[in-house]
Amino acid sequence: MVWLKPNRPPLTIRASLALLVTACVLPGALSSAYFMAENYRLERAHLSQNAIASARALASAMDKDLASIESGLRVLSVSPPLLNGDLTTFYKFTKDALPYQNISNYVLLDPKGRQVLNTLRDLGEALPQTGNPPVLQRIFDTRQTVLTDLFTGPVTGKPILAMGVPVFKDGQAIYSINVGIFPERLSALMMRQRLPSNWVCAILDSEGKIVARSHEMNRYIGQSATPELVAEARRSPEGILETRTLDGIPVTTAFSRSSSSQWTVAVGIPNEALTAELHRSLAILTAGCVALLGLAVGIAWRFANGNVIAPAQQLRDRMRMVSLGALPNPHAPIASNLEFLALDKGLDDMALRLQEREHDRETMIRRLSSTLESISDGFYLLDHEWRFAYINRKAQEMFSLPGDSTIGKDHWLTIPSPEIIALRSDYERCASDGQPRTRNATLSRKGMELEIRIYPSEQGLSVYCRDITESRLYEQAQQAQRAAEAANKAKSEFLSRISHELRTPLNAVIGFAQILQRDTLSTLSERQARMIQQIEQAGQHLLSMITDVLDVSRAESGTMALSLDVVDAHAVAQNCVDMLRDQAQKAGVRLTLNTPSAPLMVRTDRTRLKQVLLNLLSNAIKYNRTNGSVELTLEPEGATVRFEVKDTGIGLSEHQLQHLFEPFNRLGREFSSTPGTGIGLLISKKLVTMMGGHLSVASTPDQGSKFSFALARHAADHNALTAPVTALRDAPHAAYESQREPDKASYGARTVLYVEDIATNCEIMGGILAFRPQIDLSFATTIEEAKGLLKSHQYDLILLDMQLPDGNGLEFLTSLRKQPETAQTPVVIVSADATEEATIKARHTGAQDYLRKPLDVHRTLALIDKHLHSTE
Repeated sequence: MVWLKPNRPPLTIRASLALLVTACVLPGALSSAYFMAENYRLERAHLSQNAIASARALASAMDKDLASIESGLRVLSVSPPLLNGDLTTFYKFTKDALPYQNISNYVLLDPKGRQVLNTLRDLGEALPQTGNPPVLQRIFDTRQTVLTDLFTGPVTGKPILAMGVPVFKDGQAIYSINVGIFPERLSALMMRQRLPSNWVCAILDSEGKIVARSHEMNRYIGQSATPELVAEARRSPEGILETRTLDGIPVTTAFSRSSSSQWTVAVGIPNEALTAELHRSLAILTAGCVALLGLAVGIAWRFANGNVIAPAQQLRDRMRMVSLGALPNPHAPIASNLEFLALDKGLDDMALRLQEREHDRETMIRRLSSTLESISDGFYLLDHEWRFAYINRKAQEMFSLPGDSTIGKDHWLTIPSPEIIALRSDYERCASDGQPRTRNATLSRKGMELEIRIYPSEQGLSVYCRDITESRLYEQAQQAQRAAEAANKAKSEFLSRISHELRTPLNAVIGFAQILQRDTLSTLSERQARMIQQIEQAGQHLLSMITDVLDVSRAESGTMALSLDVVDAHAVAQNCVDMLRDQAQKAGVRLTLNTPSAPLMVRTDRTRLKQVLLNLLSNAIKYNRTNGSVELTLEPEGATVRFEVKDTGIGLSEHQLQHLFEPFNRLGREFSSTPGTGIGLLISKKLVTMMGGHLSVASTPDQGSKFSFALARHAADHNALTAPVTALRDAPHAAYESQREPDKASYGARTVLYVEDIATNCEIMGGILAFRPQIDLSFATTIEEAKGLLKSHQYDLILLDMQLPDGNGLEFLTSLRKQPETAQTPVVIVSADATEEATIKARHTGAQDYLRKPLDVHRTLALIDKHLHSTE
């Protein structure tokens, strides 16, 4: 059977190469389009999650801001002038407080809703009797805090919000103290979230009206949000929906409703922003594919012309001319088509002359060979046909080439490295224009970076290759080290500033709460005492979060230092159990310590070990059940001491165990009433690792969890350490007990100077030292004012802030130590900078002690008593 071929003309080489290039480019283009679409889907989902996270964060920040306003109102509601009916003093007090509260005004209403006092009007001036939101009357009915929706202020005539709390006297609500809040305060809170400029963010009151908006706020304030958003926000506490803004922009909106204020935060991402990247990518893909296809076809077309057809014709003509006076060497033909037969004959005719030229070239190479073989750089020669005429041993090592067998081979085929082939245009331009070239190339297979210098010569090109890998790596390593050091320094400075800024307002929250709890002159109701206690607990919780975040940062950056010492593990464990025993009893949990009677000495950091044990025991108590148990067991295991905390709590699932040490992940407990930050276990794990151990965990849901780690046991004579061990056991507990109730001080009259520029901090210190009536406290808000007081008075103690308007506190301390009058005066630094570096620097400068804000009343009194006792 004879198969008949189709009667069609064969494809040319150019057409075949064009089809091949198209077939190679098309699958890549289709794959790229698919991955772009998939990336768009994932990016859209990611942006939506970021939007709802931003809404949650803003709602949380709004709740905290409103809570701070409520706290201020609560403090004013128990003001003695108000309760005693001294409205003139109370009016002055509220006017003085306005600059520190960032609010518009205070209004005092009687039970009939009439304004009694308004800081926007002078005392005694006629006040409007109407226009107040009726919802404020609920304060007298419910005896609870009330937050209004947006309304027009009767005095200012501007959109405003109001919050009010009842004022109780003899168990009756005699007034309500209210505060006006301009929407601009919420707008500023919104701006601090640093959302992208094209995102539309709005805060809605309980009726769905716009209270604050990131774009054109004055235009839309007081208007109702889109019906879809209002309806969806009323149905669920948070979610995502497609809608349009009031100005007609299609957006994907994420919202979160506050559980306390019932206000809603909505964050809208314009759909145009979501699709713009996809459109741009598709446009780039289309243009790239067209350009790549055109370039590839052009290269293939040029390759066919330049490397097959045209060279064959040129070589045939050249060989015909060369062969006019030469005899070919007889040998079998190497090809059957006419073009290559002609090429073969021409090569035979050129053989003799090529041998002569090759002889001359080899003579020259032999003269240079001894010199070139001795240099440390790679070197090779190329003829005009891109063939190796010479290559030294160093170049052979660089490109992993064999020895003499490389001579005569095509350069581009012998060195198939894509990095070298990419420099072909530079080689060709050097050969054509006669100008030297210097380029860098990286051999990815060998991890080597080369500096390649190309020089023209009569025979072709001379190429020098120098290995610059080590010098480049050294330079990159130096740059990376400098960048890492700069980033670490910037991170530390940022966290230090953030800690300082957060501790300053916490000083007011915790300080005032503790002062009110200790104040025996004005009796608080049980409900008020409970509120004050909750304020202090919330402040302590925020302080714990700040400390934990700083610890995580120090551990990750490697700046956390350990103070290693020989420590009695039993004494530390007993101290931790004693400190948490009250917490366990309130939770209905039995807390026990199991340890051998003999001392268990370990070499570790006492403070960090105590921090780890307190965290593990506190978690075991918090997440336990009523009538449950927590056991802390210490037992020797060879050369180590094993610590084990076992509880009968709710336990952890396998999925929760996989995410246990992730920062800020509370494993579903973030919406529970149990306090926590989600980073305590992460810090504990890092601290145990730094102390040479490994924190392991085993848990079963509904049965309990067990955390354990082992530390190296100190090889010492236990008998010799018996006396020190007893001291170590008693010292922490005694120190802790000594700070609990420093209510009395036996020393006589004393004078104290407090140098501080923030009025709130001065008021807190004044409230603390009011418990020491024998102390005469003076204030200075600047260094110059303090210098003036020190010239005319002799003080027993100086309390000094580090950041003052006219200078640095430590520099002022240095000058005090140089003056004979104040060289021996005790100085205690009072600062919100909680870093160890600040404490060490203060002590080196001459400070006797360092008090970190927020101030603890008991600790502050104990420290001041200690220094004032020593002055007797």
